[in-house]
Amino acid sequence: MNTLKKDESAIMPAVINAANDVESPTLSERFNDIRAMLGRNFAAAQYNKLTDQQKAMILFGARIKPSSHINTPLESMTFEEREQIRLSIIALRNLGQSFGESLLSRDQFSVKANRKLHA
Repeated sequence: MNTLKKDESAIMPAVINAANDVESPTLSERFNDIRAMLGRNFAAAQYNKLTDQQKAMILFGARIKPSSHINTPLESMTFEEREQIRLSIIALRNLGQSFGESLLSRDQFSVKANRKLHA
């Protein structure tokens, strides 16, 4: 009888863990579901929070006239426009990363190089 209890105790943690391994949606998945119900996505929500100047930089990089699209929500744009905007955001992010973690103080931009440039 003691051997049955040992066998049961060996099996029980596996059974309990299997019962608790139910996958529940993550918080980001829940937000994505809510956005889908509302007809929005994370990119559109973030884009619509940007200032006009930030949107203009992205639109310029996407080769879309800022004057005609600055107040247009991302959801209202065509697939091609949204794709160009996506590529523009990626390019701007990569540009920012090219400077690394260095500080961009005025001192770094005001110092002139002492070496002679060849013409």
